[in-house]
Amino acid sequence: MTNASNNQQADGPVTLDRVLEKYLQPPTPPVSPQSDASFALIPADIGDQGDQDDSHHALVPAASVPATLIPATATQQLRFPYITPAAISFGQECINTTRTLLETLDQDLQEYCNSSPLTSAGQQTFGFPDMLLAAAITQSTVMLVGDSGTAKTLVCRLAMRSLFGAEAVERDITEGLSQEEFLDIDMGVIRNGGRLQDAYQALPIITGPAKLFNEINRAQPSLQNIFIPLLDNCFSPLGKDVACGLQYGGGAYQWVLMTMNRGADYSGTSPVDRAVQERVALTIPMEEFMPGVDDNSRMVRAQQPSRGSQGQGPSGLTAGPRERQTQEHTPAQRQHIGELLCLHLAARSIPLEEDSIALATYMLNLDHCVKATGYRKAAGHSLAECEGCAHAKPNKGLCGLIRAPSARSVCRWISYTAGFALVRAARTGVPADKLAITPDDLVATAPLTLYDRMPVRPEALDGFSGQAAAINYVVRNCRRRCDEFLATAHGRQYLLGGDLTAAARKDLERYAMDKDPWAVRIDDMRACR
Repeated sequence: MTNASNNQQADGPVTLDRVLEKYLQPPTPPVSPQSDASFALIPADIGDQGDQDDSHHALVPAASVPATLIPATATQQLRFPYITPAAISFGQECINTTRTLLETLDQDLQEYCNSSPLTSAGQQTFGFPDMLLAAAITQSTVMLVGDSGTAKTLVCRLAMRSLFGAEAVERDITEGLSQEEFLDIDMGVIRNGGRLQDAYQALPIITGPAKLFNEINRAQPSLQNIFIPLLDNCFSPLGKDVACGLQYGGGAYQWVLMTMNRGADYSGTSPVDRAVQERVALTIPMEEFMPGVDDNSRMVRAQQPSRGSQGQGPSGLTAGPRERQTQEHTPAQRQHIGELLCLHLAARSIPLEEDSIALATYMLNLDHCVKATGYRKAAGHSLAECEGCAHAKPNKGLCGLIRAPSARSVCRWISYTAGFALVRAARTGVPADKLAITPDDLVATAPLTLYDRMPVRPEALDGFSGQAAAINYVVRNCRRRCDEFLATAHGRQYLLGGDLTAAARKDLERYAMDKDPWAVRIDDMRACR
């Protein structure tokens, strides 16, 4: 891990909370003073009276904790009162619990026969279970896009049922669906003397911990307006705030998954509002990660009846041994909400390496241009402005073909990557005291977290299999260029927010003009002279 600067040594390690505190501050409901938060971590086998070491402790939901351990007054107020920021600290038990959840998802997603990796970090590849669990841990909204029949809905359903059981809520969006039909308000609450706010608070689509919105591009603009506050966890009908998601001792939790059919061949669709897309943290383009030949063969074989076996498989076929095992341990009967709440709080304590902060800052500089007016690309930046510029040719001419992601998108990128780092530790055996969000983690998650959120001209996709592959190329080049800039006399000081002398500003301006316009905001350097 990179050594911290003097300021960071004085203030403690750089954590996700400290970097994103201006952007990510979920509301914290009041917690009963009688609630004892020390019971968030208990022995994995509550009934075992033998000795338990730290490796056998786990994060468990309230239903698994003996009622005598939690005061009645606390449980009446919140469903998980003992899960609070003060109670949860990052440790080896978090990695152990993540590993257990990964094993559960690995099994429950077997019905979707696709072993294609979605990304890699070092020698380790990561597939659908890894990326979806990282999203669930960090409350990151996920969107699966692709043609009909690419298993978008199947993947979402399997993941939600695996982690949330029967508490997962699903809405199929149809052409002309109204806001009232989408919310499915229980008017009986109002007829019985309740307030409209009470009726909203009784809606699973508002207060449930996990939600699936199917085919959101069939939603008319008025319905899409509801998605925006829902994704922001701040639904306010008629000016009255209604808490979104599951309320617990550490705040509120909700995980939203969405599917979208991409293409012009689907009737009754509307363009998805840019504000909705900006609130998506992870986009998985299904066509860029299609199943391989072995996966397709396994899927076909799974449809074949197994003679002599008992139990019915999909579509009424006889179930094989693996299918019988899945039926005996149906995901609908399980839920892991308590573990996810604890992991969500713990992940926010994972520190960022200095070079990770530098890379994220560098990515916000992709709009810088030595030839554009004000040294920044306008929304209608023309490639004609790149003619004769030495910076326009390297890296397949990407300088003029891409724009910087928004600050919100970068914050969601970093937040999601905290969950990915935890999943990586569970997969590779990284000990808790060595875990941090590394530049490799950011590079690994960028193709899916910045998908559709880092503007890329169509010309930039030439020679790539899709947008995710193009963004992967861009971010890897940014990582290389950022490392080169950090090795200069003033690069690290600039990207990490240190004070600069007049001579240092001149050197940085020269570096941007001659070597890398993305590294430095030239107008800032000149304004401070």
